[in-house]
This record gives sequence, structure tokens and C-alpha cells, in this order.
Amino acid sequence: MMNPEIGIFRDYLLSMEAFLEAEARQHNESIDVIDERIRRGEIKPILNDSTQIPAQMDYDFYRLQMLEHFSNILWKSCFVSLYTYLETSLMHRCQWQRQRIGITIDLKDMAKSGLERSMLYLEKVVRIKFSRGTSREWSDIQNYRQLRNCIVHNQGVLDENVEHREKLARYLRNKSTISLDINNEILLSREFCEETIETIERFLFAVDANLSSEET
Repeated sequence: MMNPEIGIFRDYLLSMEAFLEAEARQHNESIDVIDERIRRGEIKPILNDSTQIPAQMDYDFYRLQMLEHFSNILWKSCFVSLYTYLETSLMHRCQWQRQRIGITIDLKDMAKSGLERSMLYLEKVVRIKFSRGTSREWSDIQNYRQLRNCIVHNQGVLDENVEHREKLARYLRNKSTISLDINNEILLSREFCEETIETIERFLFAVDANLSSEET
């Protein structure tokens, strides 16, 4: 079931995690070294003010704080890219099936938009036997759509401007890999991005299995 394109996302996820861990380790080690030098008396408080810390240590703390914010930006970017990949993948499957079978109806002729339109095309025009109603992956993807829209259109803040806010809030409460900060900004994690990768991979595999059965 391994999808080579999905594999690239997995590699990207690992590289981001490695970068964040390396940055955090570098600044924590720097803080430890400076703290030890202070303890030994090698570094004296600035202007004899014991509340002051060395500039480098102040910078290290600042960088660690910024890394927490930056990591959330990276995970959100990865998630939105995954959703875009899913949309594009389904569109390509619709276009390929149209050419293969010689269908006159174009994808743009269908109602709806995005994933809904592509699935409607595959079900009603290509006539694959795929039950969205019983698909756990499709159910998850519907939540991804709302989450993606909140991130793209409302900076990831769960407030009154978010469509279907309560439904999205219920989904977030049940996800241990997603959290909210004090300002109701959605915080994603590497683990959630990995879950998203696995869900999309299983979903596309199921769609392709149905397409293959139609071709035989």
C-alpha cells in the first residue's frame, strides 16, 4: 500500500522534526554551559544585578520560545500541503478516467467543489463502488476540510468567524494530537501530521482499489 508520493511527505516530516530537535538541543546546551559558568563564578551578573542574565542566554531562551511558535507553523504548513495533495490526487484520477473511458462529462460540469466534486464524479460518472458513508477515512477527511479552512481562512484561530465552529471544536477535543492555546489558536503536532498521512494513504488506496475493479 506504500505510495511513493506519500513517502516524500513522510521524509519531509522527519526532516522538519530533525531540524526542530537540533535547534532546541543547540540552545539548551548553550544555556547549560552558561549556567555552569555562572555557577562557577566565571560569568558575573551584569552591573552586579543578580536578576540580569547574559545576552547569549537571553538569546537562547528567546530562540527556544520562537521555536515553539515556528514548529506550529511548520506542522500547519505540512497539513495544508497534505490536504492540497489529496485534492489534486483525486482530480488527476478523475481526469485520467475521463480520458481512459472517453467520458464527455468534464469534472467542472459537476456540482460541488474540491473533494466533494471529485468523489461525486468518480461515483456518478465513473461509477466506482465506494461507500463514503462507511469509510472512516472519508469521515476523518471531512474534519480535515474544516480544520484546513480554519487554518487558511482564519489563521487557525477557533473563534466566531469559523464555519461549523462547534463541530470542529468537538473534533479537536477528541484529538490528543491537537491542542488549543490560551488565544484559541489551533496547535498541530508531528503526530497529527503522521496520522493525516496515514489516513490519506489508506483513502487513496481504497479509491484506487475500486478504480482497478472497474477497469477489469
